[in-house]
Parts: sequence; C-alpha cells; structure tokens
Amino acid sequence: MPIAGTRPAVVALGTLVALALAGCPSTPSAPPAPVVERSNLKVTLPDGWKATPAPGGLQAGPGARVVLELESSSRPLPTGAALVASVQEQGGVVQQKEDVGDFVGVLYLLGGADAGAPSGFLGARQAGKKTVWCATTAGASAAEVAQAWEVCARVRWAGADGGD
Repeated sequence: MPIAGTRPAVVALGTLVALALAGCPSTPSAPPAPVVERSNLKVTLPDGWKATPAPGGLQAGPGARVVLELESSSRPLPTGAALVASVQEQGGVVQQKEDVGDFVGVLYLLGGADAGAPSGFLGARQAGKKTVWCATTAGASAAEVAQAWEVCARVRWAGADGGD
C-alpha cells in the first residue's frame, strides 16, 4: 500500500519483490527502545522512533516520519539471491546482502553507485509461522536505513497466530 510521501519507484520495488517471490519456496549505537506490540508483532525500535498500525503490519520512523514499512505475510522467506535479483531488476545497486537462517536483507543504492544516490533496504524475517517483510521508504537517510535493517533483523511474532 502506498504511503503518503513515498516515491512510486520505492513502493514499486517492494511490490515487485512481493509478487516475484510469492511462489518461491551491525551494532546499534544506543540501547533499544521499549518493544512495540501490534497484533503480536514485536518490534524493538531505535530511540526516538514510533510505530503506527498499518494494514497488514506497521509503519515506523523517527517522530512523525515514516521510513520503514513492515508487513506480515504467510509467504515463505525469500532467498538472498532472489532479493538481489529483484533489486537489480529495478535498477538498484546492491551494497550489502545478508542471508542467515531466519533473516534475509539487501542494502542497495537507487539510481547507481554514486555517492549521492539514495540508499534503501529490503528484507524479510521468518517470525514463527509468519514472514515479516521490511522496506525503507524514499527519503530515509543512510543512518535510518541502517537502523531499519536492525529493526527488521530483530522483529518477532508472538502468540498462537504467529507460532512463536
């Protein structure tokens, strides 16, 4: 679902990855903030970040800004290679990839490898029976993108409907 203030290219990337994978089988600088709960989705946010409910998940970011979207799904966890391919198909340049156990994430630059190119993050975490998909929004700073990676890597689902 598009969020006010996001660029269509970033939303389209998340949509493309979700569709493409539907059939496919760092250290924080400060202590984490309290856990936010939404329908058993447990997310530890950086200091100063807030989360608000959104259809199928949460939107999070510093203050009133949304820089990270999280969506729960029953789709299987994608592979790192599948995420990399989707990012590259949209013109992203992959800067970092992680594919370990229950987490896969890709840090990328949009529009080329120029130092001024905007960065983004696309990832997923298997949390019980659910897969939580994470994507940064347009306008997220490099520091916020790094924080979004950490948030996604630590998300969990608790309760009967999530299977923790």
